[in-house]
Amino acid sequence: MLLPFKLVSFALHFVAIFLLLSIEINDKTIFQSINTVVKPAKNKILEVSASYLKSGFNATKELGKKLISNSEPLINDRVRSTKSAIQKQNTKPSSFDEGVVLENLDSEDNSKLDEFLSNN
Repeated sequence: MLLPFKLVSFALHFVAIFLLLSIEINDKTIFQSINTVVKPAKNKILEVSASYLKSGFNATKELGKKLISNSEPLINDRVRSTKSAIQKQNTKPSSFDEGVVLENLDSEDNSKLDEFLSNN
């Protein structure tokens, strides 16, 4: 029950402040008068925060470069054996490589296989 009261209170305060800042004095609104006084400090704050953001961005970029350059191995690790499995050539292709079944099933085996697959 308190939440709707706070929302209504916020909306009323917002409208009141908006109307107050819109009042014209000497062909300028109160907001424009306040802005001319605050503008130098506002610009200085924006410059300082932009420089902090830029230095933080540059530091993050440098850290990212270090992480990426650190992920590459400094030496090439190789197996120097003639008995290495990497150099072994597969002379006979398996049925899995070709995607083809190498045997023919008769109808009895085929029905047993279908029964097995349907049960599991």
